[in-house]
Amino acid sequence: MSSNQKIIDELKSLKPLHQRLEISAKSIVQHQLQKSGIDTLELSHRIKTVESATSKISQKNYTSPIEQLTDLVGFRVTVFLEKDVKKVEDALRATFDVIEEHCVDKRKKSIDTVGYRSLHLVCSLGESRSQVPEYSDICYLPFEIQIRTALEHTWAQIEHKQNYKGKNTLPVELQRRLMILSGALELLDKEFSNIVVEAELYVEGLKTKNEDFDGDSISKIALTEIFVDFLARNALPERAEIRNNTASVDDLIVELSSFKIDAVADLRKFLDDSKLTGFLVEPTREPFHLHGFYRSALILSDPQRFFETVARHEANYAYDTSFLERLEEISGRDDILTSCSNSNVDFIHA
Repeated sequence: MSSNQKIIDELKSLKPLHQRLEISAKSIVQHQLQKSGIDTLELSHRIKTVESATSKISQKNYTSPIEQLTDLVGFRVTVFLEKDVKKVEDALRATFDVIEEHCVDKRKKSIDTVGYRSLHLVCSLGESRSQVPEYSDICYLPFEIQIRTALEHTWAQIEHKQNYKGKNTLPVELQRRLMILSGALELLDKEFSNIVVEAELYVEGLKTKNEDFDGDSISKIALTEIFVDFLARNALPERAEIRNNTASVDDLIVELSSFKIDAVADLRKFLDDSKLTGFLVEPTREPFHLHGFYRSALILSDPQRFFETVARHEANYAYDTSFLERLEEISGRDDILTSCSNSNVDFIHA
């Protein structure tokens, strides 16, 4: 029997173990990612076919093929952001034994090279699971986990299909363009991560009332965080409902601007000066949703201006007189219902 046939027979005999390893490792990976709260795009997995394995053996000139093939069982974790690659790595290192000498970080490039980028971890279920009956005969078998971003994965798939699986390798000029594209995607990956980090810092700054953001124009994030903060200080946070679509938020920003409320500092002062606190503490009140909350504050601020500049342009909407009466009661104003009526705005009697 040829040595090649012996390898084929051994690979076939190991397949049941690899199938069990694939199922077990997949379950553990999924659990660990969920436990760590990592947002992933995809978890894929496969067992290398006999044909693919023997082809790799012939290319690599392995002396001990079965031992040196560490990716017979393989997984790929695809994440959205570059910073999440490290999070996945840490989560997997915490649960598997990592075979360091076989791991490769293909994201690390020299100063003048670009190309395929991915982190390859070679792991086993590990010594700690050797006493578990269903793992005892597979706990030392290696498997590979590739961790990459969505952009890295897209590039790798295109490059692999065009430059590897094709009958001929690509011409030099096309290969060069692929490499340039890889570099561009690497920059995009970093910028996406930077934007997310800065957005998180922005939200935190709004929560802590960082004065650096006072001059920023009003955004949905600002509307939401200032809304929740105001309720937390004056009523209960769970009274907040964020249920507006982008279009209604855009409308709200325009409505606030018509009252000269354009910046984060303007919005905070506007709410702090409003007379909504008496309305908020009522135990029978339903939760406030974002748009209705700010509109109530606008009505209390200047009812005539609100009904003439905002409400009169709305079709198919009527204001509840009992609601307007309650606003009058808690604010001490006596012109809200009159302003609504004088502006030819539809209203309904409860």
